Amino acid sequence: METPNLPAIRALRPAWNKGRIVGQKRPLKPKHVWAIKVRLELAENHRDLALFNMAMLALAKQDRQMRERLDILSSIPGIGITTALMILVDMPEIGGLGGKQIASLAGLAPMSQSSGKWQGKARIQGGRPNLRHAVFMPALVVIRHNADMKAKYDQLIAVGKEK
Repeated sequence: METPNLPAIRALRPAWNKGRIVGQKRPLKPKHVWAIKVRLELAENHRDLALFNMAMLALAKQDRQMRERLDILSSIPGIGITTALMILVDMPEIGGLGGKQIASLAGLAPMSQSSGKWQGKARIQGGRPNLRHAVFMPALVVIRHNADMKAKYDQLIAVGKEK
């Protein structure tokens, strides 16, 4: 039985750690294969989502009322086509109800928690969670880039509203 050449193996170890043995790449380990699969699946999901959004947009543009509402919503700074589509899909009543009714349906109207003498904090609850999630990021963008909305936001924070 031949004894292994320990100095030669030891000399190869730093090269192995760098990802290659005598000019060859280290074989993929299961975690690398998993990471590649995840990246491919994410790319496929992004492509599917883009196709889905294009199909939704095509359907929305076929209906005159939907197209008009889509144009109005997407003209608001901070609301893009995707957010406008989500608003129209999740709340077809928009445009026919008042602001307070829309806020309540969306789950954005504060509901006070109180009983007898005990006064709790008013929090948003209920409503349509998909719609709430769809408008969250655009709201942050508007607060950051629209001076009027930032002033209103700062005013509400100064009064004591939570962020």
